[in-house]
Amino acid sequence: MILTRVWQVVWVLLCVGCAGDLRDPGRFAFLYDTDGGASGSGGSSGTKDAGGQMDASSAPPAAAPACVVSLFKMKCGSIGCHASGGTQVDLVSANVERRLVGKPSSNMLVCKGRTLVATDGDSLLIDKITDPPPCGSPMPVTGSISDDERSCLTNWVSSLAD
Repeated sequence: MILTRVWQVVWVLLCVGCAGDLRDPGRFAFLYDTDGGASGSGGSSGTKDAGGQMDASSAPPAAAPACVVSLFKMKCGSIGCHASGGTQVDLVSANVERRLVGKPSSNMLVCKGRTLVATDGDSLLIDKITDPPPCGSPMPVTGSISDDERSCLTNWVSSLAD
């Protein structure tokens, strides 16, 4: 009985221990919602303005669906292209949307001023899968993508503009 109680106390202390600092505390606003849930945010991760309304611009972009993740891994993620740790944007590691949405092209000579995935619908990522693309080489450099893969990618990018 006493040993059980000790383990319960240890468990509680472990659960409520300090987690340290968060890099993006806004992602966890739903855990410490100060208006008691009156806004009905239901776990939204944006921030609230002075009127208590959610600011959609601070919300993280929609996660890439499985078909996009698979496409990037199978057709784009080779060494020398878009693999993790390469010189080009990493398309294969987790949270790819955070490296694409609203980010400028890293190739300032060829596609200067273009946004990789823009929420206004003018995305370099989509333009690069057309033949010929408006700048640079078509992607993928070797091989091709199927109509289903193209549709999946364009549908996801389009959903970000909604």
